[in-house]
Amino acid sequence: MFILRPIARSIQTYATYIFNARAPTIQWYNGLVRQGQAAALSPAVTAASSSFIGSIAFVFGGFSGGTVYNTIQRYDGSARSTDASVLGAARESRSAATLGANAFIFGGDNGDGVGTTSIYRYNGANRTTDGATIDGTSHGCSNVLSSNAFIFGNNGAGRARIQRYNGTTRTTDSATLNTGVQDATAGVLGSYLYVIGGLSSGSVAQNIVQKYDGSTVTTESSTLSSPVSGLCSSSGETTVCIFIVTGK
Repeated sequence: MFILRPIARSIQTYATYIFNARAPTIQWYNGLVRQGQAAALSPAVTAASSSFIGSIAFVFGGFSGGTVYNTIQRYDGSARSTDASVLGAARESRSAATLGANAFIFGGDNGDGVGTTSIYRYNGANRTTDGATIDGTSHGCSNVLSSNAFIFGNNGAGRARIQRYNGTTRTTDSATLNTGVQDATAGVLGSYLYVIGGLSSGSVAQNIVQKYDGSTVTTESSTLSSPVSGLCSSSGETTVCIFIVTGK
């Protein structure tokens, strides 16, 4: 079953792009005002992943109209285009994070919910497949802290798992999420990663916020106003806050 999954990424320090297959026109939000952009994704994918390289937002793969895609779309704030390079395989429900000049795209599945192990690297022009792999992961979320990309959760077994990748070596942290989740969203504020919402065992949507400093996971006393999962939510961080954009 495929469910709409909006995705969002922050641009510079004070705005968020929202890529949403329910309304394929790209939206922009700065914490006060939301605006629809003239450009739209094509195909209008859901269950994609996105990340910035410099000032360009890239949208990787995803699902639309019964097809899982390997496309790379880019958006520069005014125009959308499809890159000539493609991912090594068509995947949806993967996650992405940028380290330095490269976006890394982790795992995903081909529509069957079974996590894959590949790590793709994209520099804005060329896509390569890294020699390192991750534990089979689909419906995870990722973000960057202290020169490491962290990948949280999984569809099924491994919901509480935390993996990290420094661009060369992938390891599994000894710490685990206090509540294992899939389809969460991950944001960064200061020296902490925040894993927001998600589906726990039994596909129960959560309103919790889990904080990770690279060694210890704590569950915040503050919660979201309602449970959300990454199938219907996304986040884009600024220097002072994290936006959580819900689809339903």
